[in-house]
Amino acid sequence: MVWVHYLVLASTVCTLSPLLVPRSDDVDTGFANPNQAYLRPNVDDDDNPGYEPKPVIDTNPRLNETFNKLKPRLDHALVRRNLPNDPLFSEQWHLSNGIGTNDINVTGVWTNYGILGEGVTVAVVDTGVDANHPDIQPRLNAEGSYNFLEDVDDPTPPGSGDEHGTRCAGIVAAEANDVCGVGVAFRAQLSGIRIFSTATGRSLPARQKARALSYRNDINQVYSCSFGPPDTGYNLSPMEADVQRAIVSSCLDGRDGKGNIYVFAAGNGGRLGDSCNFDGYANSIWTMAIGAIDDKNIMPEWAESCSALMAVSYGAGGIRTTDMGGGCSSTFSGTSASTPMVSGMIALALAANPNLSWRDVFWLVASTAVPINTDDGTWQDTGLGKPYSQKYGFGKVDAGALVDRAISWDNVNPHAWIHSDFDYPENTDSDTDIVRTITITADDVRVSNFGRVEQVTVWIWLRTEVRGETRVMLEGPSGVISELAQERVDDQNSRGFRGWNFTTMQFWGLQAEGEWKLHVKSGADVDLRWWNVNLWGEAASDTNARFDLDRNYTWERNQLLRGRDPSGSVSIVSRISEANTLSFSTSDPSLGQDKSLNGVVARQISWWTQMISSWVMLLLI
Repeated sequence: MVWVHYLVLASTVCTLSPLLVPRSDDVDTGFANPNQAYLRPNVDDDDNPGYEPKPVIDTNPRLNETFNKLKPRLDHALVRRNLPNDPLFSEQWHLSNGIGTNDINVTGVWTNYGILGEGVTVAVVDTGVDANHPDIQPRLNAEGSYNFLEDVDDPTPPGSGDEHGTRCAGIVAAEANDVCGVGVAFRAQLSGIRIFSTATGRSLPARQKARALSYRNDINQVYSCSFGPPDTGYNLSPMEADVQRAIVSSCLDGRDGKGNIYVFAAGNGGRLGDSCNFDGYANSIWTMAIGAIDDKNIMPEWAESCSALMAVSYGAGGIRTTDMGGGCSSTFSGTSASTPMVSGMIALALAANPNLSWRDVFWLVASTAVPINTDDGTWQDTGLGKPYSQKYGFGKVDAGALVDRAISWDNVNPHAWIHSDFDYPENTDSDTDIVRTITITADDVRVSNFGRVEQVTVWIWLRTEVRGETRVMLEGPSGVISELAQERVDDQNSRGFRGWNFTTMQFWGLQAEGEWKLHVKSGADVDLRWWNVNLWGEAASDTNARFDLDRNYTWERNQLLRGRDPSGSVSIVSRISEANTLSFSTSDPSLGQDKSLNGVVARQISWWTQMISSWVMLLLI
């Protein structure tokens, strides 16, 4: 469930900012103030002792093999360009390793196709970017940039300690100009959108963050977001309602109706047993969650796994990129690094084929990502004819394969969805092992004009004595089992999953018809109040496509926000997020037409209702 965070105390209205953390290893400061952004501990390279970058060579047999198979369109004829000669390029092993296949396979896209990212703008939503950096200034899109913290046009952080966004930006599109290294798409444009500060701990309230994440979505095609809630191993952190409304609206209406692409870091809480299914930014059908691997194509112990993970890229071993004050960094890592890496590859795909929709990009990444470390026992077959792993998603994003497929890609049919009826189990209180079934019939599929599954979400109200001892799994009609909630030893919360929406990618490409089984296993008592399954995918026919998302998926959520759950029992208007803030939903006309999952949820709540609800919830904290 998604909520906007507002705390109402007596006659004073006080806004508590949602907590944000950078998804990198280079910040080790923590803040206790809930108005400040929380920063996670360092992600070190214990598993890469004595790492040395491998030399770059101009020819790579794997690249030649890839591009010998290409069938370019007339506007992407094969060309031969030289590789960049920036001073750190020889150390940017993630771009061209020279030994084996442990890089993103991008240099052939540059040299053989001449695709460098022209015509595409990637917005780096972060701590801001150094607009005067010689590797960034030539690529900066001033119109698409804004500093929301200081409310000025210049996205440059005003002080020291906020280098995070500049490092992310360099990975995307640092210019090829003999300074530092180069970005993945070094002729793409960059927008800097500053929404939080690691130096001061400042962050934006939800409504302003929503504006930032949809800022100039006519100019900014890709939003690269290397931040998220704290990776504590015990939080359950929703995406705020205003933010989700803005993202959904951009996915449906941005880029002249083709939709913006949101790339989010999956998180670095693996050492604490955390999972990106508990992170509302990564656990969403509207965002692409990206994990991390090291230079050996292995998932580091600090990286997070989950069923919402789309793919992985390099985030360990020291990524060479830009730094504040015109400098260069050689130590950047974490999913903060792998996320802009994938954003840069998506920019190359959009440069190759500007007609791709946001869902086309999702299909391309899923179908071209390369499975790695396939003998670790985590891979399952999917409907794409390739396996899926909750550690690696569909695999490592491969720039060459991605662009190759993008050039000749036919757009998928419009979006389709099936939302099942709610299942209200009886007498599940005190059960520790629950199995429930919802059946999607052939008639459901026909009426919904539903073709192939993309994502599946499970909306659930599950009370637990100890949430960290509870596993939640979804079994599809083909027998594929996806773990939605894993055990977390530090999560002793007794509230459970009250209206949480789990997302899984593991059924991508499969058929919808059949039995969908929910499995709940726990070492402590649980009580399943209700659940339903929601299938998101491709329409069977574009002639019968539906464009009424807001009218077909908001009733239940509206009722929840008005004070009742799908079973009809009365509940409290607002609920407490686990960042210790209270939640209300309010309208924001500046965001434009509302087509989000919450649809008409955004209704004015009277001041007295807010007052009463807030005091009631404070008593329950």
